[in-house]
Amino acid sequence: FIVKDKDYALKFNNSTIYEDVISVTPSTINSSGVFVYDSHYEQLNAYNRYDAVNNLLEAADRKNTSGFIREPNTGNVWAKVVNSTYSNVAYSSFEHGPGTTSAFTNWNYSIANIISTSYQNGTRGFNLTGSSPITPVAALSSSQKYKISLWRKIGGSNLTLIAGSTTLTPRLGPQRNGWQYIEATFTGATSVQVSGSYIIDELRLYPQNARMTSYVYKDGVGPISQCDENNQNTFWEYDEFNRLKLTRDQDGNIIIKNEYKYQHIQN
Repeated sequence: FIVKDKDYALKFNNSTIYEDVISVTPSTINSSGVFVYDSHYEQLNAYNRYDAVNNLLEAADRKNTSGFIREPNTGNVWAKVVNSTYSNVAYSSFEHGPGTTSAFTNWNYSIANIISTSYQNGTRGFNLTGSSPITPVAALSSSQKYKISLWRKIGGSNLTLIAGSTTLTPRLGPQRNGWQYIEATFTGATSVQVSGSYIIDELRLYPQNARMTSYVYKDGVGPISQCDENNQNTFWEYDEFNRLKLTRDQDGNIIIKNEYKYQHIQN
């Protein structure tokens, strides 16, 4: 398959933007198979990584690199992380489509532990048990400082975060609708493990200086929730015709209401 690799734009070094480039070297592919282009072009974007079905997983512009966690069946972006490569992030809200495993989230966990009876974001959560810990798919960079965060349902016990051989002391965040936000930072480790006896949701891992926004979708309709880089939620509801009806904040308050009316036009 052919996928996009890079974007280039013609750069004008002249005194006025209206002045034409007088001499442009035609683009060619040389005898070594290298694409040769005029020196007036400069790179704008690079598309560094795709999954097995050609969903874009990593892109870079002239300022930042962004990584994407994407559901392979639909191509929906579960999480976007700015200022990080794809290999340095992991995310799941446990909203798995048919036939998927946990691998595309960059987390290792048993999908048999996913439940639909309790969740903080979306329509599913994860029943964390001591016999089924969660770990990253790939080794982390020991020189990178990471943040790991999640929401746990109040009422569980013994949530343990271990980075390398060090047990982390998490910071306890706000409580919302029977759930509590948890986060911790670590460095010098190539792996991290989440274990205990809690129902959890919105499990994130990314470099501390990066920013993550995550999304949950209703198949065939569109996004039903967003969790921003500050872990603030926005929820969307649709009517029977799949038109956007309500937008709610993290506390369930209606902030936008859409009404649809039909106009009868007489001939």
